[in-house]
Amino acid sequence: MIRFVRSTLLLFVLFIVSCTQDRGAEDVLQAVPVNAAMIAQINDASEATEHTMKTRLWERLDSTAYLKTSMEEGSDIWDELTAGVAVDKVGPICVSWHESGANSYDLLITLEKSKHIYLDELYMRWAQANIDKAREYDGHTIVEIQLPKSGVSFYVAEALGLVVASQSDLLVEDALRQLKAKVGLLSDPVFQSLHGTANRKDPVNLYIQYAALGEWAQKRMKAGSFTWLDRGAEWTELDLAFKSDRMIASGLTQVSDSIANYMSLFRGNPARKNQLLDLLPNNTAAVAAISFENFASYQREYETLLRQLNRSDKLLVLKDQSQRYKAYTSWVDTEFGLALLENPGADWASSSVGLIKFRDKRLAEQALGAEAEPEVIQYDDFVIRKIEKSAFQIVFGRMYKAMNTCYYTTYRDYVVIAPDELIIKQFLNDNRGGRTLNDDPTFASLREELSNKSHVFLYAENPQALSLLQAVTRTEFAEGLTSRKEEWNEIAALGWQMEMEDKAAHTQLIVRFRTEEQVETRLQWAITLDTVATYAPVIVKNHYSKRYEVMTQDAANVVYLIDSKGDILWRRAISGQITSDIHQVDRYKNGKLQYLFNTGNKLYMLDRNGKDVDGFPINLPGQASAQVNVFDYDNNRNYRIFLACGKRVLIYGADGQPILGWEFAQAPQEVIGSPELFQISGRDYLAFFLADGQVTLRNRRGQERVTLSSKLDLRDPKLYLVKGQTLGDSRLVSLSKSGQLTNIFFNGTVDMTDVGISDPETMLVHYKGHQIVLEDQEINVSGPSVNYGYESKAELDRSIVLFDMGPHFVIGIRSTPTRSLWLINASGNARNGFPVTGDVGMTIRDLDLDGNLDLIVADSEGYVYNYALD
Repeated sequence: MIRFVRSTLLLFVLFIVSCTQDRGAEDVLQAVPVNAAMIAQINDASEATEHTMKTRLWERLDSTAYLKTSMEEGSDIWDELTAGVAVDKVGPICVSWHESGANSYDLLITLEKSKHIYLDELYMRWAQANIDKAREYDGHTIVEIQLPKSGVSFYVAEALGLVVASQSDLLVEDALRQLKAKVGLLSDPVFQSLHGTANRKDPVNLYIQYAALGEWAQKRMKAGSFTWLDRGAEWTELDLAFKSDRMIASGLTQVSDSIANYMSLFRGNPARKNQLLDLLPNNTAAVAAISFENFASYQREYETLLRQLNRSDKLLVLKDQSQRYKAYTSWVDTEFGLALLENPGADWASSSVGLIKFRDKRLAEQALGAEAEPEVIQYDDFVIRKIEKSAFQIVFGRMYKAMNTCYYTTYRDYVVIAPDELIIKQFLNDNRGGRTLNDDPTFASLREELSNKSHVFLYAENPQALSLLQAVTRTEFAEGLTSRKEEWNEIAALGWQMEMEDKAAHTQLIVRFRTEEQVETRLQWAITLDTVATYAPVIVKNHYSKRYEVMTQDAANVVYLIDSKGDILWRRAISGQITSDIHQVDRYKNGKLQYLFNTGNKLYMLDRNGKDVDGFPINLPGQASAQVNVFDYDNNRNYRIFLACGKRVLIYGADGQPILGWEFAQAPQEVIGSPELFQISGRDYLAFFLADGQVTLRNRRGQERVTLSSKLDLRDPKLYLVKGQTLGDSRLVSLSKSGQLTNIFFNGTVDMTDVGISDPETMLVHYKGHQIVLEDQEINVSGPSVNYGYESKAELDRSIVLFDMGPHFVIGIRSTPTRSLWLINASGNARNGFPVTGDVGMTIRDLDLDGNLDLIVADSEGYVYNYALD
């Protein structure tokens, strides 16, 4: 059926593209069955087609293989259908969407024959080609057209001067019966009223029937996802216009006096500005915002609606508990809403945040405090409390169904609620860090075009919204979303709002098309560790999927492996805190990777599942003074594992056995830092750092390779290789404790240069030919392609992390006192959306290989965050 629907759509598109247009008749609607979920009355096919093909959406989709293939297929169908007939004029067309079977929907195309003069010739050509089959139905002839080359069939019938066509013969029969019926769309006073307001000068008038659309949604969506749709209103009519980067639609939504509809709640209760939209985090996938002038009036109408639907029991019971009812209602002002946040999993309700505007902060805190648990969570300057069995859903409706057990705080003029403490903290972090949806150009421009007041405001943004739609769609219907993800994502966002006046609501719809990718930093997922995080997250490779994962550790010495979706794959308690980097080795040379690291007294090697590998852990002969490092000299997986305990240098193979023949087993001073390997001009230089600031350079056997001409006094156990044209003009660079730039040449010469650094805490890093200096709160970068100075307002840690971002690099810095992290880009500015919360560490990688970088951050409060760096 999917192929049939697609073919019908393609046929229709090609049909209007190839023709010009006459002004149309309205009576084509007489043949449209009353169960239509949507109706598109195309007044000007040429204009609609011309404008559509000029949009950026069409331009971008035209480059996709799917559209090109589909258009070629459609072109073949059209050529086969109209072979030998010149079609140069087409009149108005009505396309409607109906249920045509127990679980199927099809399109019905309705034409007024007198406006389509080519049809008689087309009928004759079909008969001559012997591709038509006729049968009688209720006094009319239904012709089946079979196209042998394309394998497409559809049905056509004519009655009362109208022609109806569909790929469903049942739908054609419905249309013929509708023409004889006394009750139709044009006899329905609600539809007739809307039809009379449609602007025929616009190329397309779109009609939406909520009851039929709700029935369609309930069959395709998971239980509870769109149960509200059939009661939203009765009909909406929208006049469509196209711009290069968006589709704009405006019209009316009709509400009946005799049927219970949600929009009827707002009669006589004027709309207010949607100010809560200013606070939405920038990882919002979808939002629903409700506003009104008088909450008490809204509540009375809401209770009436629930009574009409026989759903008022819980609300009436709550009202009988007067004090508890007041705890949720006495402080409410003019707005409430819910934002669904980006979530890689299926449980989107658990990643939601609600906002309810209060008229008195003290009253709101006192009222909700009576419902809350006694424990108070202090988060910076904010107080977060928990309500075990809240009544938010009872008072405000199903949008708060995930808030049975919830956490809340107050921010600006709003009570902020969420099903998880972490989401409240994320909300506060995003708002204080300036990572709000209002800073998104797509959202900001959409708000500018819409009225600043509405009773109902709905918004969805891709790619987050597409993931949400996939999550709420039943598996058997989700294939079209999954397989055509690239095409769906060309729709950047849509906004829908309604403002009620008397019996109708002014309605606006804007669909924005993707133009160019916006650079932003938005939260994708966050997880809570069992206790506070103590180890900066590191990226490791999954040797099965080839994707990347995250490892970290908490204060209870538990190591975590976290996948790209934010799921904890395993936890493993070890003997102490990890003091080294986490390395990956292929011990068995079979493509399967293990994790290698050390604590203060043990050397660990874990397998993919967090289990000890044979021969590990190794009990060290003393307290580790230098972090483990592993070298594969010849890229043949014959690993050498180095670390040190005091003056003793240890070397192991991948099997955990000591390597014999190593001659540098005892150093003159305690070995610190992490051993380093430099390979240049076919030689290996192993660097070992000593506690007194010295460094010794050794070969593979541990023999001294370079005798230095003078004594060193390095500030940090770290060297940077600066390659010259030859070995003679190559050097190792570091900073002395006195602030001098130290150059170590491979012939043993040591050159000390005063560079004006006096602060003993100043840090020097070399990266990609650039020199980076961190001094107090200032970073200075100098080099061949990037030169800038950046000064932070916050006190910075003595830590620099560098990330290659294509042609340039970014610098990661952090401030423990403010629990903040920044990325500084090549222009010397903090990247948009920074700082983010975190004080343990950060790393960057494209975890799931989707072409987008992920920033992984750990926070000392026990959270790991994944931010998208689009």
